[in-house]
Amino acid sequence: MEGQTKSIRSTRNVCRPITSLLIAVAIWSVTGTVLASTPPPHLPFQDVHWAASMKSPPTRGIALGKLSVEFEKTTLADVRDAASIGTIDHQGDASESIYWLCYSHTAADVGYRIWIASYGEMGGPEHAVTLIAAERMTNAKPTEDCPSLPAKLQPISLNAPIWIGTTDRDVERALGAPSHRQGKWRQFDYQGKVPGPCQGGYDMSNWLQTKSEHGRISIIFAGQVTSC
Repeated sequence: MEGQTKSIRSTRNVCRPITSLLIAVAIWSVTGTVLASTPPPHLPFQDVHWAASMKSPPTRGIALGKLSVEFEKTTLADVRDAASIGTIDHQGDASESIYWLCYSHTAADVGYRIWIASYGEMGGPEHAVTLIAAERMTNAKPTEDCPSLPAKLQPISLNAPIWIGTTDRDVERALGAPSHRQGKWRQFDYQGKVPGPCQGGYDMSNWLQTKSEHGRISIIFAGQVTSC
């Protein structure tokens, strides 16, 4: 219906071993080896050694205009089709694989790039979205592999009341105390069960990470994976 958020879902939820994701993240973060010129920024932590403290998932996805991008449901092809522009880039193989779309956003107050990504194994063959990243940039001019975010996919709103430029005070006012804090980084973690054929159901991990510069968010990551 006109004026309502459009929700696109893939045909099934995706379940893959969580160990494969941790290996992929570690290799991606350490080596930074990529095959395309505008990969997502590196994740800040290679090992999560703290307890998940959130009572509910900090975010289930992101809204791009009327398009609702839901973790593990919306696919990269769904986003690409809605945008009518963009290239699905790829790095690595098997557990080291990651696919993504990149878009640039320029405005008078802030410029940034946004990546919508899928871990190769965790996102399954349909490349369901498992990660969203955004980074503030002084020069976020569009490039061939990171074109301008179309007007029809604006405004952007994370499924949590924070975004690039949000103050540190407003972050914790909205989400409470983080599960982990290290330097300029905050991480909010949730772990829970969802229905599935595994014993006791599937394990779901949902997280939100922010980096602050001068008291405001400059980088943000949000993601979710489900495993046995």
